[in-house]
Amino acid sequence: MYELGIDLSDGTLDEGDVVFTGVTTLLDADGLPFDGERVDPEAIRFDPTSLTLYWASEGNANDLVPPSVREMTLSGRFVRELSAPQLFWPTTDRTSGVRHNLAFESLSLSHDGTKLLTATENALHQDGPSASVDDPSPVRLLEFDIATGVAERQFIYVTDPVVPPTIPVDQFNTNGLVAILAVSDTRFIMVERSFSLGPGFVIKLYLGDIADATDVSGLDRIEGQDVQVVEKQLLLDLTTLDIILDNIEGITFGPELPSGERSLILVSDNNFQNIQVTQFLAFSIAGEF
Repeated sequence: MYELGIDLSDGTLDEGDVVFTGVTTLLDADGLPFDGERVDPEAIRFDPTSLTLYWASEGNANDLVPPSVREMTLSGRFVRELSAPQLFWPTTDRTSGVRHNLAFESLSLSHDGTKLLTATENALHQDGPSASVDDPSPVRLLEFDIATGVAERQFIYVTDPVVPPTIPVDQFNTNGLVAILAVSDTRFIMVERSFSLGPGFVIKLYLGDIADATDVSGLDRIEGQDVQVVEKQLLLDLTTLDIILDNIEGITFGPELPSGERSLILVSDNNFQNIQVTQFLAFSIAGEF
């Protein structure tokens, strides 16, 4: 876990405004560093009530390691694990559960701080297809009660299809829900990240609302069911900003700006690739959601 400071005191994010200040090793229940083949950390949140951190792992579906959410102290010490319901667990025949590398990518505290929400990046095998140029993907949002650690409600959020197609065709492409951030009791900023070999990344921010969405926690599969999905409204397509985008997969509110507006910060995951970068983007928020 890396700690850093972001200086927006002059109202802009410039070179040198992001400074790394520390690093902490995440420890398992035995006090040992985690086995990198069994966890794949993708999201982290600070709980101001407990003064602890929660982090989401995609697990390793190829080795039948399920996704999970864990709580730890600021020093990296293991506190507890919030286990995903069994319908999320990967299976050998891939007829149910999460797809490999398309599991828990996001994490957000609820607006009132009593719940913790995560989501699969793409659909569970039994719920529908992974995202493609032709297909959207119905992902599951999963809500935990923080006090008990028990998994509660589940909702369906439908991602966009992949855009644009790869060049040449039939090369690697993906789109998924990669980050969520609560802005009210029922509304969240949802970050969708699409990538096509050739054209590159397309990042879109949506306002998702679970107010009228069906709780599907009682359904092992949604195909053939009458399900009201999470309502979504486009907030920003980052391709309109005329900047080179990397693999944006993180979102958080930042400090208040000199203008009095709140800041919003996005960060990329460079996949440990030297052809990618760790990219920070800062925005001001005008008005309320």
